[in-house]
Amino acid sequence: MITQTKNTPYQVGDIFYSSWGYEQTNVTFWQIVKLTEKTAWFRPIKKQTVDIHQ
Repeated sequence: MITQTKNTPYQVGDIFYSSWGYEQTNVTFWQIVKLTEKTAWFRPIKKQTVDIHQ
């Protein structure tokens, strides 16, 4: 069951990312799968790197 609250700007399905690194930048993507009043559940989602300089 998916729960949403009215007190947050976030919604189930929203995607977040984190990036870190210096010479090699690492990026991870997460998607909200469930919300309660004080907690959000996330799942990692896959990414695909596309070379635009072909």
